[in-house]
Amino acid sequence: MKDDFVSLVSHELRTPLTSIKGYVDLLIDGDAGEVTEEQKEFLDIVKSNSNRLVLLVNDLLDVSRIEAGRISLRVQPVDVAGSIDEVATSLRPLMEQKRQSLKLEVPADLPQARADRDRVVQIITNLLSNAQQVHAGRRTVAVRAQAGENEVRVEVSDTGVGLSADERDKLFTKFFRAQNPATQNVSGTGLGLNIVKSLVERQGGRIWVTSEPMQGSTFTFTIPADSTARTAATAAAAAADAQAPVTTAGTRILVVDDEPDIAGLIRRYLERGGYQVLVAHDARTALETARRERPDLMTLDVNLPDCDGFTLLEWLKDDPATAQIPAVMWPMTRNTSAR
Repeated sequence: MKDDFVSLVSHELRTPLTSIKGYVDLLIDGDAGEVTEEQKEFLDIVKSNSNRLVLLVNDLLDVSRIEAGRISLRVQPVDVAGSIDEVATSLRPLMEQKRQSLKLEVPADLPQARADRDRVVQIITNLLSNAQQVHAGRRTVAVRAQAGENEVRVEVSDTGVGLSADERDKLFTKFFRAQNPATQNVSGTGLGLNIVKSLVERQGGRIWVTSEPMQGSTFTFTIPADSTARTAATAAAAAADAQAPVTTAGTRILVVDDEPDIAGLIRRYLERGGYQVLVAHDARTALETARRERPDLMTLDVNLPDCDGFTLLEWLKDDPATAQIPAVMWPMTRNTSAR
């Protein structure tokens, strides 16, 4: 029953939520015409609550997978410094709106870790989001990273309301939320830190918190270092040297998705970027279109009515006429492996 529930949630809830979020963003951007200030205010409310629903669905999916032992990790060398910078870049505008400053203390020679990059980003995002939410007024949130013995250590510190001893003991349990009045207006499910703890430990790391009431909190987690990987700086330099300039003029992309609303949303964004777009709603039509049109790229949904996206990918690679077409898997659920 739990497996059936997860499958239902992943497709039947995430698909319409993706459509709602995507089309609201297009409206806010003025893609369908200029909007008034009042209309933009209403659309921002829809967007905010859609984001909350997506976070809730993601948390429930993760908890269900963790309890069922079905969390799959793609362990590889991870540029932890780059992951921290990515999360900081995405959250800094929100923090600036709240008159908060974000301080990063990450050494340039920080070694790479051996972990799942997406999950490392998820862990840092959760901890940093929590830190900025417990603030009131002009404060500073700090992220520090350092190399330990065979591990990489990351700290996220805030100067918020802090935690009592009883709250510290219960903090990583499911559905627990601190009862401090200063945090009552902060939205959340109480699942995030429980998920974070599980993800850290499943990757061979540890996590703990040090905190006192009204003296802020520091969350610290570790993940194993990758002793064979190049340093983040070397890897970044190599990637920059290998990157070729990208042009969109005349580039044709075949979008394969069984949901017309999702396909239309992807098509709009790609066309705004200057691409020519073809659309197919099932695997066999996609294969025929790819043979006939020879697109420069394909995006494949995992869930298709006549087969899954991975089977379609195998058909494409087995056919000499389509074997060289690059394909990007478009998973509708977090953590679906793309090949």
